[in-house]
Amino acid sequence: MELQQKEDKLSLKNKGIDVIQEHDRVVDVAEQERRGRVEARSHVKELRDARSLWMFSFSFSFLSFLRFILPCCRSSRRPLSAKH
Repeated sequence: MELQQKEDKLSLKNKGIDVIQEHDRVVDVAEQERRGRVEARSHVKELRDARSLWMFSFSFSFLSFLRFILPCCRSSRRPLSAKH
């Protein structure tokens, strides 16, 4: 009888250890997923910042190009009524 009680206690202790280990595993998985989401958000923010910088650079370059090309185009235009 005492042997059976000791085996039952040992079995319960082992089950408790298994439950704790499973809990730790679940917590680790949840933490990894959270870190992944945080990392993904950080990456999205970096991409948005890069896109904003690119758009600003492109806009600035395009406006600079227009400032350069428009005066050239205006000076080379002839009125339609002009004879060649």
